[in-house]
Amino acid sequence: MGRGFDIWRRLNWEYEPQLQLRSTGLYQAVINFQMPSSDLSEGIEAFNNAVRLYESASGKTVDDE
Repeated sequence: MGRGFDIWRRLNWEYEPQLQLRSTGLYQAVINFQMPSSDLSEGIEAFNNAVRLYESASGKTVDDE
């Protein structure tokens, strides 16, 4: 008993930086998104997918600003 917190702390320490890097990369994909000139509807769908991936990974929402 009492080892549960230690195990959680070690797992959190090991994986937390990777999750933050993933969220940062996904956020950059959203803010740097380039709309393709060939098909607007596919571009909008790709952008919305990028936003959903970021929000799912980070637990945050993308603001309009």
